[in-house]
Amino acid sequence: MISIIIPTLGRPTLDSLLRSIGELKARNPQIEFEVFAVTDQAVSLDAIASRLRALNCDWVRLLPSSGLGVNCARNTGARASRFDILWFLDDDTEVASFDALEKILEAFADQALVAAGGEYRSRSNANGDVHGYNALCSTWRASAGSDGLEWLLGGSLVVRRSSWEQVGGFDEQIVYGGAETPFVMRLRAIAGAKTLFLRALNVWHNPSGRSFVDWMRVAYLQGQGKRSTGHALPDGGRRAQRAIGHLKGRDLKTLWYFGLFSVPFLLASRLGSYRRR
Repeated sequence: MISIIIPTLGRPTLDSLLRSIGELKARNPQIEFEVFAVTDQAVSLDAIASRLRALNCDWVRLLPSSGLGVNCARNTGARASRFDILWFLDDDTEVASFDALEKILEAFADQALVAAGGEYRSRSNANGDVHGYNALCSTWRASAGSDGLEWLLGGSLVVRRSSWEQVGGFDEQIVYGGAETPFVMRLRAIAGAKTLFLRALNVWHNPSGRSFVDWMRVAYLQGQGKRSTGHALPDGGRRAQRAIGHLKGRDLKTLWYFGLFSVPFLLASRLGSYRRR
C-alpha cells in the first residue's frame, strides 16, 4: 500500500530513522508497506548493508542511486517501488507519529489529494542552530500555503504515484539546494489538485554537525533552488499573516533560536536567489 523511500548519504542518523520505522512496522502489522534505502553514488553500498545487518533490518531493500544527488535517489526508489503511495523520508529524520500510516491512507482516500507532508520538529536537547533551522523551515512552509494548496517540505513528503509520474518525478539536474521545491510547485499546478499539511507526518529532524559557514552554504544553495517559486506563492501580506499565526504556537526557546538563526540564513538565501544555477 505504501512505499517508504529513504535517500541516504550514510549519515549516522539513518540508524535512528530505521529504528523508528521498525517501531512503525511493529505497531501497524495490518498495513502493508515496503522500505527502500537508496544510496548516493558517493556512498559505499557495502557499508550501508553492514549497518542494516547490524540493525536486523532485513525488511529494508538497499539500492544504489542512478546518479548523484537526493533527487536521483528519490526517483530511483520510486521507480523500484510497488505501491501507489510514495513516502519520502530524509536520512536525518525520525518518524514522530506512529499512526502515520493509518493517517496517510485516510488522507489519500480523497482522490484530489496529490501530496501531503509534515514539518520539522526539534528534540529538546538539539543544538540551537537545529532549533532555529527547523523553526524557519516550518514557518516558511506555513507561510507559503494557501487554501487547498499547502507547501510541503522534502524531509517528510508523501506523493501519489500517478502524480509523481504526471509531473515527471523530481528534477535530477538539481543535486542540492531546494531540491524538492520545483517538484512541489509542479504538483500544485495540477488542475484540481490538493496538497495537504498532515500533522501525523511531522518528523524529528536533526541536521547537526554544521558550522556557521556550512549553514550559510545551505542557505545560499536553497536560495538558488527556490528562486523560481516566488510567483507561485501568496502575496507578502498573506504570507506574513500566516507566518505570525504559525509562530504564535511556539515556545520562547524556539522563538529565540528562530530569531538568531533566521536573519543571516535568509540574507544568504536571498543572495543565492539572485544567482542562476
